[in-house]
Amino acid sequence: TPSTTPPATVSAAPAAPAAPVPASVPAPSGVAPAAAPAAPTPGTVDVAAPTGALPVIHGDKWHDEEEEGGRNFAAFKETWVYVDGVPRGTMLFAELPATLPIAWKDDLESLDFQPGDPPPHEKKVQLLRWRLADYFQLIGIDVARIKMVYLHGAGYVAIPGPQFRKFADGITFDLTGNDLTKTRFYWPRNMKTNTSFDRYAAVSVFIDKPPVTLDVHNNPFIDGVEVNGIPYHGTPERGGFRVYVDYKLAMVVKRNELGAVGRVADTRWDLMKLLASRGVKVQPVAGDLVLAQGLVEQRRDRVDEDYVKNLEVGVNSQASGTLLVGKDDRQATALHLYTRGHVPPVLPMPEMERDWQPPGKPAKPPATK
Repeated sequence: TPSTTPPATVSAAPAAPAAPVPASVPAPSGVAPAAAPAAPTPGTVDVAAPTGALPVIHGDKWHDEEEEGGRNFAAFKETWVYVDGVPRGTMLFAELPATLPIAWKDDLESLDFQPGDPPPHEKKVQLLRWRLADYFQLIGIDVARIKMVYLHGAGYVAIPGPQFRKFADGITFDLTGNDLTKTRFYWPRNMKTNTSFDRYAAVSVFIDKPPVTLDVHNNPFIDGVEVNGIPYHGTPERGGFRVYVDYKLAMVVKRNELGAVGRVADTRWDLMKLLASRGVKVQPVAGDLVLAQGLVEQRRDRVDEDYVKNLEVGVNSQASGTLLVGKDDRQATALHLYTRGHVPPVLPMPEMERDWQPPGKPAKPPATK
């Protein structure tokens, strides 16, 4: 198992006038509240981050005051998962762990028919979903230690740790939107929550830090200060080239932050040196190049040990959000690296929907294209 440190994060303290907080979700007793960090200056380099390509602080706002409604929501692209404020992964179709178990959801699909046509007028199908607890475990979150899970929509859906564990088998998610970057979450009807939303833009998990408290209007606070961004993090993460090691997020490479560290040519960098600059020492034996763009370009391409051993990445001037990986300049949005003993089988991308199958019956392989 490689030695990894959390990827660099943008540290920005929430800023708002203090207010009395009628907490609907109290922090666990016996846990001292964390002191709010001093607010950094937007536009400066985050010197608190590890060495390497240091991130620039963009502010601490979840909402852009100049954007409204759907444009505001869409501005943050993919759904990131944070643990105590530290980014731990993005929930994108092709970027999810290849071995994440599928939790098929039974459904009915209407068939085309004319008046007077005999039944059936519908057929049984199954919709693609995954269990949130399974995803947490694969990316290295200890479900047994979770104090609170917050699903960020237009407000916060609060799921206390004991409730999350009790209903873990029924708390699922899928991906929606034109580019499959927005999440929808589902839970059993008998699981009570404070609210719900159609779509979600982030997930916050609390293990060691005190959870935020919510007032009667579902506004989040830390020590009486309203949180306008991701708790203990600040501005939501957006974009970047994610590098995972055995499904654990090791680094986020942002092209505008690349510098002298690891540079081997004007527009190329040694990926292993970039990882080492963040304290990540890894000897991969395989990998999956991920391309997650839109509905059509969603794929994982397996690469062998020779390919990942001396891996370089380059800037893609033709497309934002991607890097050119390897000597053959393959376009990718993320990379999964695997160490010995942790290489998953090569699996096809799952279907979004399939004909209904009884429990226990193996899925039919998708048609090759």
